[in-house]
Amino acid sequence: MVLPDTFNGKPVKIIETGFLSGNSSVRQLTVPNSVEVIKNGAFSNSSLTNVALGKGVRYVGERAFYCPNLTAITVSEENQHFTAENGVLYSKDTYPNGLTEKHFVVPNGVKAIKEHAFYYNNNIEKVTLPEGMTRVDTYAFDFCFNLKEAVLPSTLKYIGSFAFCETSLESIVIPDGVTRIEEMAFGNCRKLKSVQFPKNLKYIGYGAFCNCALTEISLPEGVEEIATIAFSGCKDLSRISLPNSLVKVHVDVFAGTAYMNARKNNSAVVENGILLACNNSVIPSGVRVIAGGVFKYKTVNSIPEGVTHICHAAFQGAQLLNATLPKSLVYIGIAAFSDSNAYFPSIPNGIKEIETLAFENTPWMSAQTGEFIIVGDAFLFDIKAARPRLIFRMA
Repeated sequence: MVLPDTFNGKPVKIIETGFLSGNSSVRQLTVPNSVEVIKNGAFSNSSLTNVALGKGVRYVGERAFYCPNLTAITVSEENQHFTAENGVLYSKDTYPNGLTEKHFVVPNGVKAIKEHAFYYNNNIEKVTLPEGMTRVDTYAFDFCFNLKEAVLPSTLKYIGSFAFCETSLESIVIPDGVTRIEEMAFGNCRKLKSVQFPKNLKYIGYGAFCNCALTEISLPEGVEEIATIAFSGCKDLSRISLPNSLVKVHVDVFAGTAYMNARKNNSAVVENGILLACNNSVIPSGVRVIAGGVFKYKTVNSIPEGVTHICHAAFQGAQLLNATLPKSLVYIGIAAFSDSNAYFPSIPNGIKEIETLAFENTPWMSAQTGEFIIVGDAFLFDIKAARPRLIFRMA
């Protein structure tokens, strides 16, 4: 099929979403020089085997050429935005799903693997990314079930959400330039036994390594936050080492791991001052961080001095027998005390951060009068809003 470059006397510039999506009759396609934009999913799940792009194409949307039988893409030499090498489109987001290479080496000069680039490709078993590359974007290798090895360059800075989710990776070395591992980046990699974390890592996202085959982890100093279920379901994970820098631990980070299962009958589970679980109403001495959900709908005597961070939903729905907050406290997470009986005589002046819904549906919030209240020395709350909310931090 050769698409026309004009229609009713006007140039054809855009190919819309779903234009030939699911089409089973067209095998070859020539996109004319007039076309500038090919929108998301324009040819997805069609029977295309060969595509030729004209010189005018400057944008190709996500999964535009997600075609199971596509083996080759060519691009006009005059195109300023794309090129093709060995049938593969660069530098955007299309790797022909019909190619059967087991080891794919991305050429030098490519700076990013874009969204859905290798999505659902079941042929590739190893990928080598070149030095100079900085990004692996969202869903880049998602559902590449046979991908066992990924060689990442030292220049890599970003690994997006679901980037290597549902692959067969057995080990991974994450370069030191990566500071964040986003949501589900390596989630459900059920053969992943070994991870070398980057030295400059700050944040591990939601489910980033959930349901992997990890047996131990040692997080580097500098990691500050681990999101919900980041390592949950790693049933063989029996040894963990958490750094002093870690101060925000969300809900169920290690749920279903061998580490937590072996301690399920302990009165409390504390790792480097982080309270991960508690089976009674007394918070042990030496705790500096209360992880998310630890006392959700439970009873607790008091929050001792020395606690600096109360994480997401830590006391949601809880019964606090002594609702005095420690002077050491600097952080209160999302919904930390929501739906609890909390009635605080005062909020410590040292508080530096309060997240949304921290005091939602508490006697303390209900007792506030006026339009605004100041909490500690830094935060202004709008009480008259339909949902009381934090307006801004003043210092």
